[in-house]
Amino acid sequence: MTKQSSNHVMMVWSPGFRSNAQTIDTNFAQASDSQCSEKALDDIARKAHAEFQGLQQQLESKGVQVTVKEGASTSPDCIFPNNTFSTHSAVECGSSTTVFYPMLAPNRQAELSEERQADLAAQYDLVIDLRSHFDQGEILEGTGSLVLDRMNKIAYANYSPRTHKELTQAWAETMGYMLVMFDALDGHNKVVYHTNVVMWIGTHAAGICLEAIPDAAQRQLVKESLSSSGKKVIELTKAQMDAPNFAANALEVLDGNGRPMLALSAAAWAAYTTAQKEVVEKAFPGGAIAAPIPTIETYGGGSVRCMLAEIF
Repeated sequence: MTKQSSNHVMMVWSPGFRSNAQTIDTNFAQASDSQCSEKALDDIARKAHAEFQGLQQQLESKGVQVTVKEGASTSPDCIFPNNTFSTHSAVECGSSTTVFYPMLAPNRQAELSEERQADLAAQYDLVIDLRSHFDQGEILEGTGSLVLDRMNKIAYANYSPRTHKELTQAWAETMGYMLVMFDALDGHNKVVYHTNVVMWIGTHAAGICLEAIPDAAQRQLVKESLSSSGKKVIELTKAQMDAPNFAANALEVLDGNGRPMLALSAAAWAAYTTAQKEVVEKAFPGGAIAAPIPTIETYGGGSVRCMLAEIF
């Protein structure tokens, strides 16, 4: 059976980390730093790097293999590598596969460097490169757009400028996944930019903000799909989902003993109720990793899940 999660993740540090002016129009969790002085921008990058290293150290202390790369200084969002590529085992897809994705923002197109493309291509039997779809305005931002139930081969995706319907459908057909698509709105009735802001899926449980799905039929379809797949559903509120909490932006990883853990930010974990934390603790024998990353969340507009690209 396909494993839901991996013991190996890639993290990418952005030496030019700052707010991305080209993504802020679709990411309402992201704060602008356009009025900051150079000294303030340097301070933001310094704090973000310390947070990045803190998450890396927490993961490694639990036996997670972390491969760290450095991105280009011109790519402020390369700290979120899960948008640019995904990897899939031969058990999951028949052949070991890596997929390269088209980004919405023009300045994100260069995040997947030629060197990293070559490294990934050398490790996998099949490379699916979707980046040419950018020229047709068709966008699909990796496992930001797609939240995968790998065990049951179900892909969840909410419609947004970063998740093109037809390209998402084509991905599902190519990868042999059943697709569940839905609309999602945040607490300000704005379209949620990435599905992994709305939900996470683990081996035994799933967290989702069902109230973010305004259409009752879609909401029921998503809930039934998760429940019938054997997941204990943790229902999150919009207040928990929205910035600064990011409670749904979490990822299951395996510790050094192969036990599932839930990786999320300290702000996300603090937003969980006592009852929700008890469900997580039962579903994740390895416990929870709660990393403080307030600078990255504020100026990057993403949280822990966005920072981790799974390597299968």
